[in-house]
Amino acid sequence: MLLGLLAFFAGRSKATRLRSAGTAMFAQPDQYAWFTVLSTAGPALLVSALGAFVLLLLGADIPTLYLLAASLVVAAVGLLLSLNQVKPDFHARQAIERVIRLILASAALISILTTFGILISIISEALRFFKCTASGSL
Repeated sequence: MLLGLLAFFAGRSKATRLRSAGTAMFAQPDQYAWFTVLSTAGPALLVSALGAFVLLLLGADIPTLYLLAASLVVAAVGLLLSLNQVKPDFHARQAIERVIRLILASAALISILTTFGILISIISEALRFFKCTASGSL
């Protein structure tokens, strides 16, 4: 959370400095700031979610300190790379829109797969029920 906040102010500050120097930019300073937040927090959250998945579902024994350290390293690398992208010729708004589109498409895919899973479960249980009923035993 703290790195995300740092990313916002660092990205906005760099974009504001470039703009105040008279450089024409394709996006507003706040758009560059949100791009740096997404580039910092997004990959770190993915690493944390993957680590939680491995810990909970696969039963792996990963120390949580290692997971936290990996997330922080990924966030720091994302921050550095995103600050390097804050340039006059970079379209931050388009990059943010691509990320949002990807998040929304992923959420739609998850909901579709969940619906199919529910349908498969209902159909298989109904078939099992009617098979037991037809043979006369419940």
